[in-house]
Amino acid sequence: MVMASSSDASVGNAPVEDGGVAGGLQATSLQIGGALGTSVLMSLISSRVGSTLTGELTSADVPAAAAQGFGEAQDTVTMGVAPVSAQMPDQLKDAVVEGSHQAFMNGVHTAALISAVLAVFGALLAVAGVRRAPEAARH
Repeated sequence: MVMASSSDASVGNAPVEDGGVAGGLQATSLQIGGALGTSVLMSLISSRVGSTLTGELTSADVPAAAAQGFGEAQDTVTMGVAPVSAQMPDQLKDAVVEGSHQAFMNGVHTAALISAVLAVFGALLAVAGVRRAPEAARH
């Protein structure tokens, strides 16, 4: 949704003789932003999972002592996987799946909210940064 309009904004507003440089900068920014964005958002998800996992497991009826033990499974839950095993009783397994899912969704919601705020900020910055019409750049 953003790539076409950002390409048009960055390359379309550059003078014709600088179009190649503008396209290269836009492509480089896209690659760096994708790599950094993915790692930062995964860090946000992981942090939120870590801060809510024990509470969500307890809320899902996992005994408090067991919920504390599952805190070490933060990385697994961050990847969207519930730390269950075949040896667990079905009731405990269901509670661990429910609590893990809720902790994971807490992280995803936080990452989505931060992404939305950054997207709105970027859009406002882009609107403020456009100084001339694309037609003026072509002449």
